[in-house]
Amino acid sequence: MAGDLDFTQLRAFTAFQRGHSVALLGGAGSGKSFLIKRMLEDARRRHGEDRVIACAWTNQAALNLSGRTIHSLFGVGAGFNFDEQELWRRVRKNNRFCELLKNIQAVFVDEISVLKDKVLDAVDFVMRYTATSNRMACLPMGGRQIILAGDPLQLEPIGVDYTRTVKNMYSPLGLGYFRSVVSVVALL
Repeated sequence: MAGDLDFTQLRAFTAFQRGHSVALLGGAGSGKSFLIKRMLEDARRRHGEDRVIACAWTNQAALNLSGRTIHSLFGVGAGFNFDEQELWRRVRKNNRFCELLKNIQAVFVDEISVLKDKVLDAVDFVMRYTATSNRMACLPMGGRQIILAGDPLQLEPIGVDYTRTVKNMYSPLGLGYFRSVVSVVALL
């Protein structure tokens, strides 16, 4: 399987297989979709279908991953305004959803460039809330492996100041989900 990956893709795939969270950043045609599908296949084989979730902003991208839209999975959409108390009430009411997320080992998020920082903050909040222990709840994404993919220079986040978002994304004090990513691989 690794024989058809180039050097950069292989580096990202190896970090992923070692359990690191990975951000795959690159332009159109750089191999992001190909690589994320390979990683998904591997994660589903190793952990099981019910322990891996894949999501994206648009329905088409979600379907390409055999996943769901981030809105349908986590209840956050374009007009979402992160309110911790409201989100906590919504998640707590849905026992089936909480049980599903407790077993998750890996979270794949495609099209990160169009997501507001608040959306991934909300996903992080939900994943921490459904963590299996207090120790895991203190870790980004509740200690789950996260794989992010997108082209931050292709599409702007929906409904936000793009300059501020890009600045935050690359700042060491920036968005929480990027601080949790161990390996950032730019696919050229």
